[in-house]
Amino acid sequence: MLRCSWVGEKCRVGEKTLVTWLLVSLALGGSPASAQRAVELAAKSQWDELYLAFAPVKPSVFSDLDRASIASVLQKGCVALERNDAVLAMSLAETSIKFAERPDAVICLASAATRCGSRFTAIEALQHALLIAPNHPDLNLELGKVLLEDQLNVPALEAFGRIPKGTRAYLLARRLSPKAVHAARAHQSDRNQLRGLDDKQVQAEARASAQSSASSAYTSVAESDGMRSRKNKDFVIRYFNNNRDFGQRAEYESRIVSAMEEARGAVKNHLGIVRNAPLILILYSREEFALHQGEQAARNLAGTYSDNAIRINGAAELTQDTKATLVHEYVHAVVDDFTHRQMGQLPHWLNEGLAEYIRWKYLGLDSAPWMLRTVLRETERSHRLPSLATLSGAQW
Repeated sequence: MLRCSWVGEKCRVGEKTLVTWLLVSLALGGSPASAQRAVELAAKSQWDELYLAFAPVKPSVFSDLDRASIASVLQKGCVALERNDAVLAMSLAETSIKFAERPDAVICLASAATRCGSRFTAIEALQHALLIAPNHPDLNLELGKVLLEDQLNVPALEAFGRIPKGTRAYLLARRLSPKAVHAARAHQSDRNQLRGLDDKQVQAEARASAQSSASSAYTSVAESDGMRSRKNKDFVIRYFNNNRDFGQRAEYESRIVSAMEEARGAVKNHLGIVRNAPLILILYSREEFALHQGEQAARNLAGTYSDNAIRINGAAELTQDTKATLVHEYVHAVVDDFTHRQMGQLPHWLNEGLAEYIRWKYLGLDSAPWMLRTVLRETERSHRLPSLATLSGAQW
């Protein structure tokens, strides 16, 4: 995959380009791609030939064992070239991930992308991998480091905070965390100074904010159907006890409220409006979702909005993916409220596209996730993209 069209100038130099390699490959032909062929090319450090041999082929034609072997060899190529040829290193890592989405390949891709000055690609790849393995120590460490370079200090601290204690990544993150904390505090101090606020004014604003939010306070109650609810004038948040004791319920409800308010804030920030009518949020474990919504829905849906309620699948633990799903579904709830419950009259591509776009923005992305863009490019090349007319009539 050619990357030189968007990477920094320092990634454009070199005696060869991927286009040249591709033309040579087409002219001379080559041995059929196989796991053994990958090992042979890697043994000779023929990384360009390795990329050209496996970038065009479909991983599905190989066995699981061969896919893992090929992915490992391609990742080694990325590591070997990362410092001297970041463009080819990125391409090898991308191809490796196509065969098997391994954390070490994602980390190498992110490192090579950063060297090319494309931290957006690095952040995007790491965030996608963390949707699958949210507490992976090395992925979170790498994401935190890249976010720090972009001066995104609060998200960097959040990434560091997900690293399990006792790991090598945890120790490294602890060394970097003070830098992020100091930068975040300095940034807030600068904002207060720009607004002309002294410490007393800041404290007064905080007290006023607390007083104004008193009317939005949540109350927690048990319901007759075995669920608990935490509600205020904007939300009714419901979930099953799942044998939680008082402390566990309080901690879980606090995280639910925080996630819901964060979703509401993200939508308001990007759309400029929020929902006026009260909204029900029902949080299910995956087993509960399958029981109440059906096995097929449990396999295919991360969440759904209908009948004035958001239903979230797999919310026993509030992961970053769950929070992003909350943002997506809250957009539907806002659109439904804005259109006076006529959301179904909108084209499907508009309704779903808007929700996904705000979800991407919440995750810090400027466009569709990297893996989705790859799928779309492949779909476009095979002339299988659906028309807007087809998408307009789809049901959700």
